[in-house]
Amino acid sequence: MEEIVATAPNRCGPWPLRHVVTNACEYPVLKAETDKITYALRSKLLTSCLACSAQICELRSLPVNNKRICTTLFATPRRIISLAAAQGMGKREFDARFRYDITAKGRIENIELIESKGMSPGAIIELLKEGAVQVRHHPIRTEQGPVSVVGQTASYVMQVRD
Repeated sequence: MEEIVATAPNRCGPWPLRHVVTNACEYPVLKAETDKITYALRSKLLTSCLACSAQICELRSLPVNNKRICTTLFATPRRIISLAAAQGMGKREFDARFRYDITAKGRIENIELIESKGMSPGAIIELLKEGAVQVRHHPIRTEQGPVSVVGQTASYVMQVRD
């Protein structure tokens, strides 16, 4: 079993990984009580935040404040199912920057490492995939129907204990 301890709150990644101790990590989720506001803002800001072609969209390159709003509306999960933690003895560290897509059904797919160090790329991908399975997004709809949001990027700086 492995335990992963986050070393920096702003580099905890977009979702928890299995065996994570998240004392310093907060993983944002959209609350059910804000659904009406979220949907209204999505409709209003869709073309400002997303560049879409058919059923595939990407977040536009925007100034930091606008990007934060768009990321919150279109890339923040609706729910993250919590994962159990485990204890271990050894210790390794890893850094990873990666790209992923949010499908039209609100699931995470196509996780691809951009850069990594400290562990084998295959081991990092497995950790990311384990966590991603627990993430649920509200599907995003345009006039043409549900769309995928591709090309999201995120990073982790973690310590792994075996």
